[in-house]
Amino acid sequence: MQCYLTEIVSAMSGDNTQIQNAACTALGKAISENAQSIEPYLSDIVKLFENVSKSYKKNNLANLYDIMALLAQNVARSKIQDPNIENVLMGIIVEKWKESQFNDLESIYLAGIFPFNSSHLIFKNVQIHCLQL
Repeated sequence: MQCYLTEIVSAMSGDNTQIQNAACTALGKAISENAQSIEPYLSDIVKLFENVSKSYKKNNLANLYDIMALLAQNVARSKIQDPNIENVLMGIIVEKWKESQFNDLESIYLAGIFPFNSSHLIFKNVQIHCLQL
């Protein structure tokens, strides 16, 4: 799994948006189908999210949000609730929310990424932060 994730990290960090998109899809599939084997690398994956969120635009940013939601839904609650992990994920979303124009598609996507009826703690915390903005 480590070699696979190394290649995904490299592709997600590159400049080619089509390769970034393909890498996002591959990581999403890995998370959906093999969440337990991803857990040992969770910290590195979240750091990757933090780094690429600064440069991703539109479709790839939407893909990143989808992967973050998949991660929160499929990884063990105890792992996601680690303050280091949770703070980085929430920081990405809150920062993007602050940058949004509130009348663009990105802000609509951000507002809808986490369902309000979700029982997952990270969803609830993000909702609270976004509602306070």
